[in-house]
Amino acid sequence: MARIFKFLRIGSAALLGGLITSGLGYILITGYFGFGEKLVNRSYNLTVTLPRFFESPTLADEVMIVYMDDESYAQLRQNENLAFNRSIHAALLERLSMDGAKAAVFDVIFDNETPSADIHPVPPGLGFEDADQYFVSVMTNRFPNVVLGADQVEIGKTREGAGGVEYVTPIEALDLACGDIGNVYLEADSDLIVRRHKRYLEEDFVHTLSVAAAQMIDAPVVKNAELMNEEKWINYYGPPVTLPAVSYYQAVDFSICKPGFFKNKVVFIGARILTTKATERKDAYPSPFSYWMQNRSRSYSIGEDGEWVLTKKADLFMPGVEIQATMFLNLIRQDWLRRIDKDDEGQAIILLGLLFGIALTQVRPLVASMLAAVSFVGLLGFSYFLLKETNSWFAWTIVALEIGFAYV
Repeated sequence: MARIFKFLRIGSAALLGGLITSGLGYILITGYFGFGEKLVNRSYNLTVTLPRFFESPTLADEVMIVYMDDESYAQLRQNENLAFNRSIHAALLERLSMDGAKAAVFDVIFDNETPSADIHPVPPGLGFEDADQYFVSVMTNRFPNVVLGADQVEIGKTREGAGGVEYVTPIEALDLACGDIGNVYLEADSDLIVRRHKRYLEEDFVHTLSVAAAQMIDAPVVKNAELMNEEKWINYYGPPVTLPAVSYYQAVDFSICKPGFFKNKVVFIGARILTTKATERKDAYPSPFSYWMQNRSRSYSIGEDGEWVLTKKADLFMPGVEIQATMFLNLIRQDWLRRIDKDDEGQAIILLGLLFGIALTQVRPLVASMLAAVSFVGLLGFSYFLLKETNSWFAWTIVALEIGFAYV
């Protein structure tokens, strides 16, 4: 009888430990406290970043980014307080036409008339009164596969979240001349990291820039309603400034970017402006890599022989246009990340919490330590396997916390 009571006491304690551990997992995964959301975000960050540190970078041959950066403002003699001269955009489009590029995608809002020719001159002998005429002419007659940026502004929003959206679109002349417009708005989480594609709705007045670009080149994914309607998490291919890129002044200089440089590429154009204060950025966001990178951010530049050269550049902020290009690549490659169904994820976390809570309280401390270590390694291995085999992820850091809690 004494043994029976002893067994019941031990069993009751183990069951209580299991229930407490699974309850903790339930509280965290359902988001009753902000800490649970942080753990979910950390799960995503680690799932995206850790494999990249052990893999060779894969350059994206499908895209090229052209940055309107500080050096380009200086080299092309642009006023930093004004937008780029649209004559330069027109010249770039002519270059892309000659090279055989697939499309040009501007992460730029052209919602104002161009300044006068005195401020933004047009190359002589072309017969255009201003830069807008030149820009329109090139899009109409030379290179129509152009997506221009639009922005969204929330209106009438209340505490309950109700309200609507209106769009800031290009001026009429440019809107009519371009192939399409795309919404440049990025949905960032509370820590300002952009983790998700904006949800696709066929009835949206303006689709996202990445979707508009995919439609422009007739990518297979845009014809599959089931895939388009999926929730999509961004699959980042590396730290900031990983995707192939050149400065604007390089892109329009044939002596730097040789003829054919942009052949068969979708070219994204956007800002990468570093201001005088280190804390300020224009159209740039922290990324899942920001916590780790410090002075280890990878970037690529063109070497003297015209080949891509891997360089090291400390940049914890990812340009908005690189995020746009990344989402476009996710679409055309169909390799965006998928989060495991939340109901299945929640049930698994509760059951694993119960299992670890019972198992780790039933054994000796040394055995418990070994079991906890093996379980944690197995958890990491399963997360990596799931990512590589199915492009899926789940809130595994909550399970890791359950293991640690049950062990303690």
